[in-house]
Parts: sequence; C-alpha cells; structure tokens
Amino acid sequence: MDDADKRMHTRAQYFLIKEDKEAIPIYAFRDPADTLAIPALVVDLGDGGVQILTTHVIDLSLQSYDLELVVTGSTADAAIGREPVQLVWSRPDGTNVRSGFAFSRGEEVGTKWSTLLEGQPHHLLRCVLHPLAS
Repeated sequence: MDDADKRMHTRAQYFLIKEDKEAIPIYAFRDPADTLAIPALVVDLGDGGVQILTTHVIDLSLQSYDLELVVTGSTADAAIGREPVQLVWSRPDGTNVRSGFAFSRGEEVGTKWSTLLEGQPHHLLRCVLHPLAS
C-alpha cells in the first residue's frame, strides 16, 4: 500500500491553465471510492476524439478507457456521458501530460457531446478516465 492509499481524504488534481497573461487554478476530482479513476481536463473535443491534460505523475499505461465528461452546474458537478476511448498518443505539456484519444464508437459520440455542450457557460471541462481491463 503506498502513501496515497493511506490518505484519509481524496486529493484533487490541480492544474494551472494560462489564459492571456494569467494562470488560472483549476481542480479535477474523481470519486473517492474509484481509486483507479484518473481526473483530468478536456483540452479539445472533436468528432473523432478528445485531447486531455493529466498531471505528470499519472501513467497512462493502458490503451482502453471509459471517458466520463463532467460539467459544472450551479449547485453541483454532473456527468453528461461516459464513452469508451482508445489512447492514440501522449506527450509532456509543461508540468502536465497531454494525451489524445479516439472514440471507440465513432464520430457520432463527438457530435453528440458537442451538441450537449453548446451553450455551456464554462470553457473548461473536467473529465475522468476509467481504465478498462484488456
């Protein structure tokens, strides 16, 4: 058991996102009961896939994940969908790691999520990666 498993409270992932000349602090969370889940931020969402940021300490060693999109509501965060994705690439991006995923079920997923997100007041999306067994 490592030190993270002994924690009493779940830690959030912390990101500093640059906007103009400012660095904006953003937090991403996961369900405390799901110790394998990986909190992240969505960088880019398209018809064929999605790019996300994770912290540099997270190892994306698997190829298959379920990606859960989370939007911030007025009273609480809400998951708006969970879809299988395949890791295509991953590279360092400053203090974070940027990774690209393809939707396993095709382009209709990206189109559906884009439609759901139109008109959202927030420009940053949180997500959670759930590893799938190979």
